[in-house]
Amino acid sequence: MSEDLIKRYNLDEDDFWTLRGNKIISFDGVVKIIDAENIRFEMSDNLDVSPAVAIKVRAFIEPNDMNELHETIEEITFGEANDTNCKNQYFWAMAEKRGKARAALKVLGIYGKKNFYSEVEADEWTKKSPTVKQIEQFNRLEKKALDSGVLDKDARNWLKANQNGIRNNVDVWQKAMKALEGRGVA
Repeated sequence: MSEDLIKRYNLDEDDFWTLRGNKIISFDGVVKIIDAENIRFEMSDNLDVSPAVAIKVRAFIEPNDMNELHETIEEITFGEANDTNCKNQYFWAMAEKRGKARAALKVLGIYGKKNFYSEVEADEWTKKSPTVKQIEQFNRLEKKALDSGVLDKDARNWLKANQNGIRNNVDVWQKAMKALEGRGVA
């Protein structure tokens, strides 16, 4: 982010950190930008309660005395949260924060520019994948559980919905393994 933008939004060093070459702005820093630009939001109201949450977010800035806009500018994007990309278990709140942060940065044209992202998306870059051996172990236990019929409908649905996370996030893999072991499959 340029020095001009840092000054414009009254941001300081505490509003940023760097991870793997990506410049990360804290959500508090994004809120400063939202307030300074008077960014408004509309969000979908699809309150589907499932293991994965996605919320549609429309961010827009209307012309006013503070900006030099001649027409409303907008950006529509999504915020998502699930076991594969979020360490927290309050997925709706995280999906909303991610959607708002992403939409605010996109509507200003700075999202992803020079590797610039919001911290609420940083969980994706810090996750560790299970090893091939761990995935093979899970596959054996899952097959045994399915073949023996020890999984109820909810457990089968959770496994199906989280296949990607189980294979790409060691935290989700551990959760799945504990669930299978708890059913006496190990």
